[in-house]
Amino acid sequence: LLFEEPRDFKKYLEIVEYYKQECQFELFAYCLMSNHIHLLIRHAPECPLETIFRRMNTTYAVWFNMKYNRTGVVQNGRYFSEPVETKRYLLTVVKYIHFNPTKAGMEKAPGSSYPWSSFYDYQNQSGELTDIAFILDIAGGLENFFAFHANVSEETCLDIDQFRKRLPDDIAKS
Repeated sequence: LLFEEPRDFKKYLEIVEYYKQECQFELFAYCLMSNHIHLLIRHAPECPLETIFRRMNTTYAVWFNMKYNRTGVVQNGRYFSEPVETKRYLLTVVKYIHFNPTKAGMEKAPGSSYPWSSFYDYQNQSGELTDIAFILDIAGGLENFFAFHANVSEETCLDIDQFRKRLPDDIAKS
């Protein structure tokens, strides 16, 4: 488990917020699940993804280990990433991330009860942590954004099953 209580989720989001400023990336969607995290970000070339994730995950691991009086890694293995190259696929990935708690049976629909998702930022039109303007522009506004989410079609994206086998770092970087 990455998160054992609500304070753990809050701490991770504080860390994301700090490194968002530090590394100058945009956060379009997120969902923190008990055993994994989804972040949809656009990073600046000066701060590569591996640097961003290493900094965030190391900071969280140090805090988590101190809090729970434990040692060792908190997250096992490297992160999985894939490029998002079209606007349609970008919206699909946002939707996929927001549907994670629904698929896990933790809420009936995005935004109905699971608090650790950026869907609330879109619902409240609050861009404090999530950079919602870009996605809402692509979707054609808030109404279209919600209509896109209401369509429960099963679209494949971020299928990490193909990555279950650990890849050597030089292959994973290519």
